[in-house]
Amino acid sequence: MPRAQLDNLHLEYEVLGDPDDPPVVLIMGFGMQLIAWPDPFCDQLIERGLRVIRFDNRDIGLSSRLKHLGQPRPGALIARRSLGLPVNPPYPLSAMADDTVGLLDYLAIPRAHIVGASMGGMIAQLVAIRRPDRAASLCSMMSTTDQLRYGWPRPDIMRLMLHSPGPTLEERIRHGVRFWRAIGSPGDVPSEDEVRELVTAFYRRSSDLSGFWRQFAAIVAEKSRVPLLRRLRLPALVIHGDSDPLIRPAAGVATAHAIPGAALHILPGMGHDLRPTYQPRIAELIADQVHAGHG
Repeated sequence: MPRAQLDNLHLEYEVLGDPDDPPVVLIMGFGMQLIAWPDPFCDQLIERGLRVIRFDNRDIGLSSRLKHLGQPRPGALIARRSLGLPVNPPYPLSAMADDTVGLLDYLAIPRAHIVGASMGGMIAQLVAIRRPDRAASLCSMMSTTDQLRYGWPRPDIMRLMLHSPGPTLEERIRHGVRFWRAIGSPGDVPSEDEVRELVTAFYRRSSDLSGFWRQFAAIVAEKSRVPLLRRLRLPALVIHGDSDPLIRPAAGVATAHAIPGAALHILPGMGHDLRPTYQPRIAELIADQVHAGHG
């Protein structure tokens, strides 16, 4: 895959589809590589006349690792945020939003439709807030406006998320099976073999998890974006599963209420993942918004 050299780091990326079609940038969530956007989902966007750009966020996959910024302690981060104390992350989510714009600059794309899932939804919101001239539309999926009020997962999910999976492939597979089946869609539960295949693909592509907690610190440090989201004036779409245990549905409702004119779609039986059952509907919603703006 190609690599975009920005001012102080590089991003691994992939561009799919017809160069003449409207560009859609897909921003993935916490600790997830670009391949977490399933190939069949990308194909469905392309079939609907969209040009797809997916990339590894900083500190994950094949993009730059920022080890010189140190390794935060997750327990201390959560304690400080819960007590209302300031959290100073190695970098903020706004820097990751600027990375997205930097990638658009590198690809010479003046404006794109911005789609983000989970942490990627938070970053997508910040792209629209910080650079409204570069965001043709916004789609925030399974995400939140305010990590403290709406973003905390169920306690059992939090324990799984904070558990270190271990260094070996087999340890990571075992943890991945537990975690993905815990947060996944009860309406389309992945088999153990499917999860093993996904975790193995992540591991073989990049086994370096050193950036995991730096991304987590950026999430925990983020404050409510509601006042800024209320100023947005662009087509906006909010998608959330009614069975999401990681970022619960109230967060999606709050996101839609914060963005003027945003369309809200709560999908029955969907958890915190992009299972095949829900991919056609999500692709359709995104494509309809994009083409309505280009009509």
